[in-house]
Amino acid sequence: MRALFAFCACALVLTLCPFGTGQDKKQLDPGKLVGKWKYVSGEKDGAKVDIVNYKDDVVTITKDTITLKGKETFVMKMELDAKKSPATVKLTMTESPFGPGAISNGIIELSGDDLKICYAHSDADAPKEFKTKEGGKQHLFVLKRAK
Repeated sequence: MRALFAFCACALVLTLCPFGTGQDKKQLDPGKLVGKWKYVSGEKDGAKVDIVNYKDDVVTITKDTITLKGKETFVMKMELDAKKSPATVKLTMTESPFGPGAISNGIIELSGDDLKICYAHSDADAPKEFKTKEGGKQHLFVLKRAK
């Protein structure tokens, strides 16, 4: 009887544990992206970005757009796949000084009030990790929720 009870207890624990189901990773909640963000750091093609150039810029995220306001304004339609880990994002330029239409694929991750986004240029495949390399035509930015 004791052995049967122990077996059932182990079976219950294994059933409830998220081993290999993908449930052990936190899924991105798109609603938590909504708001205003400030740049903290960045990289372009493996080189650090002088973030001072972005100190007055504001990134505003709605449920389906990202707007970058600085010296120039860029508006992008945002399509998220929050079920992937990390979540993927497709950005389609709708307004910019260069015109609409450009597409970038990337990954995005939210941790508290810190947001990371890494994306490729010109409809290339999304990066697999949050880093860039020389000649990779990728950008990485870390943002903090504006207070």
